[in-house]
Amino acid sequence: MNTENSHIFSHSDQSNNEVMDLRIFLGLIKAHYWFIAFVAASCLFIGALYAYTRPAIYESTALIKVEGESSNALNLAAVLGMNDSITSKSFGNASPAETETALIKSDYIMGAVASRLGLNVVAEPHYLPIVGEFFVRLLGKANERFIHVNQFNLPKTLEGIEFTLVLEDPDHYVLYSPNKTEVLQGTVGKLSSPANGGQAISLEVSAIKGQNGSAFTIIKQPTNGIAQLLSKNLIIKEQGENTGILELSYRSNDPEYSQQILNTILEVAVEKNIGEKAKEATKTVSFLQNQLPNITQDLDAAETRLNYYRSKTGAIDSASEAQIFLEEIVDIERSIQELSLRKLEMLQNFTPKHPYIIALEQKHQNLEEKLQELKGNLRKIPLIAQDAQNFERDIQIHGEIYSGVMQNLQQMQILKGSTVSSVSVLETASFSIFSIPKKTPLILMVSVLLGVFISIGFILFRQTLSQVIDPLTLEKFLKISVLSIVPYSHAQRQLAESMRENKEEQKNYLLCLEEPKDIAIEAIRGLRTALKLTMASSEKKKIISISGCSPNVGKSFISGNLSSLLSDLGEKVLIIDADMRKGVLSKTFGVNRSSGLAEYLKGDISLEGATKRVLEHVDFISSGDYPSNPVELLMHHRFEELIRIVKNKYDIVIIDTPPLLAVTDANLIFKFSCIKLLIVGSGKNQLREIEHAKNLLEKSGNHLDGIVYNNLSKSSKKHGYGYGYGYGYGYYNYNYK
Repeated sequence: MNTENSHIFSHSDQSNNEVMDLRIFLGLIKAHYWFIAFVAASCLFIGALYAYTRPAIYESTALIKVEGESSNALNLAAVLGMNDSITSKSFGNASPAETETALIKSDYIMGAVASRLGLNVVAEPHYLPIVGEFFVRLLGKANERFIHVNQFNLPKTLEGIEFTLVLEDPDHYVLYSPNKTEVLQGTVGKLSSPANGGQAISLEVSAIKGQNGSAFTIIKQPTNGIAQLLSKNLIIKEQGENTGILELSYRSNDPEYSQQILNTILEVAVEKNIGEKAKEATKTVSFLQNQLPNITQDLDAAETRLNYYRSKTGAIDSASEAQIFLEEIVDIERSIQELSLRKLEMLQNFTPKHPYIIALEQKHQNLEEKLQELKGNLRKIPLIAQDAQNFERDIQIHGEIYSGVMQNLQQMQILKGSTVSSVSVLETASFSIFSIPKKTPLILMVSVLLGVFISIGFILFRQTLSQVIDPLTLEKFLKISVLSIVPYSHAQRQLAESMRENKEEQKNYLLCLEEPKDIAIEAIRGLRTALKLTMASSEKKKIISISGCSPNVGKSFISGNLSSLLSDLGEKVLIIDADMRKGVLSKTFGVNRSSGLAEYLKGDISLEGATKRVLEHVDFISSGDYPSNPVELLMHHRFEELIRIVKNKYDIVIIDTPPLLAVTDANLIFKFSCIKLLIVGSGKNQLREIEHAKNLLEKSGNHLDGIVYNNLSKSSKKHGYGYGYGYGYGYYNYNYK
């Protein structure tokens, strides 16, 4: 008995994997082109519907100019002689246009716009989730229900909460809280509040339209949320580089609304700018007014001291030399007083550690040092003249300070009353007559491409999850040659259905006899050629065992047709249905299952009694009546004796065995076989179970010599290689009939 277990067939070259992967991908596309076309057409329809029902978008534009402005801090920097580098580090490098752009898009301005126009109150009819509003627009019924709210006042804690308004009749409504509790009853056109006055809630609905019982949603959003929504539709671009001219564009589906929003933005921006300038001037005026009484008091005290000194000493004129020193001292002390005043003013806006304050103190220190030097020189002048000059100097200093403060106060009061904004409107918001083009061709093209990408993505995702087995993967992973790929056959499907329907009809149901030119038969002829080449190398290779991992993979189909095709070459062939649990080859050949292998192994009949002639040069041993102990029968010495007899009597013996993973019968039969083939069913087996079957054989001393890939279903063409999907390891349920 030949138990040779070495690999017989060489493995195919895998150097072209990348090319094959591309072929697989193209095969997937080709196999699913109807699905891809359907999804692309569906997306095209949805895109066309979207383009048709999409509201028209109108754009309103305006121009403003932002002038470079200098704050008090910058003016002080100029007075103190600070260089530009210190100023730029302290106040940033952003241009006025960039600063104004950021301010316009912030809550600072957008929040005021939302509050002024009442945009923080959202009121709309109830729609079905997701698609309700879309279908209302599609049917042209958007104007059948609407609501306009003038005021909706409620506590901050209730902002963002959804209230429901139900229309009782054309003039009356009821407002409900989210928990369906009645909040208030109101009349259209009047400000309404709860009857019990329990909550600080009031609502004024200016107009409402709908059937009695129609429901509307009312929400008062926080101002910052509305400001963000407004900013999304606002586009600001600077015209040119550092020109300070900004173009503002606002888009919405209502041209009047776009114009109203943009004009309000311009108004608020100008008002805010003027307000900030006026606020700055007001702060300076207040500071100067607070300092004026002290300065006046110091001037009066200096005059009083001089008059008293003159009346006491009679000193009227001072020496010329002293006059020179005193004039210099006066200038320095006046500067020191101005510096002190400036320092007090700047401390209103800056901390003592600010670079401007530090610069003031440094300059003050330098003046003090120079003052002390002049005073040292002045001491040489006679004391009386010096004292007189000191009193005169005090009066002169305080007088000049008083005059300067009064002059600045008058200037700031004039500035406060005539503040001009640094933001000027060059062009107010335009009214858009024509809507922005919808770009329908682009929408349709993107829709088609999206449909193609979605369908291909779904196909690839499904392919990945399915763990489809292909011949290349089998050969590369298992190191076993795929001897034949049997494609799906419509004729075989019809033949199998005919065999199931005509159970009593005694005839052969072999595809090779009914459709000898079928593509599946051509593939089995290729298998026949491979086997004949193998058997030609050794006369002992006569026993061919065919099995599968699981039931219903087509091993009986392969076995029956292979036996007929081998007989066409003049070979004397015996085919044995060794599946004594669910063998169906007797139906294929149209003979009675009884008096077969089971009865022979039991010793009930002879080999001649078990053998039936089914075709010219083809004998057949059926499975027999299903026994209760098939494993024990296969382990009996009569089975080994049978193999020895038929091996000498026939040119080729084909044994159709039970599935490898379902029962152990195949392992027992394989040890008497010369060539061991495994049928892999497309859509039936996964790689891990085929590997498991191979390992089981190797543990018992058997080795597979080849794989036949059998496509079992029409869906096999839908997976790139032309093979079907496999779903899970499966439950075999291979029991007795």
